[in-house]
Amino acid sequence: MKLHQFRKFFTCLIVLTIAAVLFSSCSTVTKSTATTGNTIIEKMNADFITQPDIPSLINISKIIISGKVLSVDPSVKVPRKFDYPDSVGKSEREKLENSEEGYHIFTVSEVEVSKVTKGDFKEGDVIKIYQLGGSSEEKIIELNRFDYFKQGDNHILL
Repeated sequence: MKLHQFRKFFTCLIVLTIAAVLFSSCSTVTKSTATTGNTIIEKMNADFITQPDIPSLINISKIIISGKVLSVDPSVKVPRKFDYPDSVGKSEREKLENSEEGYHIFTVSEVEVSKVTKGDFKEGDVIKIYQLGGSSEEKIIELNRFDYFKQGDNHILL
């Protein structure tokens, strides 16, 4: 039983680490690309921010909850923000923003909170968890050594 709880805890740790990486402008270490028909497949490795130990992670966490995954959408497109020099025209900007390079793909899971240990959530709240990677008609993004949430899974999030 304790091993199962540790696995859940470790999965949540990975999710939160990836979220922290995304919001702190993590750089991609390696990226390989392949093409299948009209679909581009990108496999990536990324740098991750980690805490030296679990008590430190618990101390800095603003929330600690457990919940059940209600649904998973692997194809949510989130627009990238570009800093354009003045020399780039409006049509060039629109072309880039509407291309496959103009967005990130996330797998978004809706999780129903079943227990609140720390934070302002309530049991029954439904939250969205964004995990980098997923698929669209144009491309598939896979983060190596990373498991995505599955409907029906239970996780501890912090």
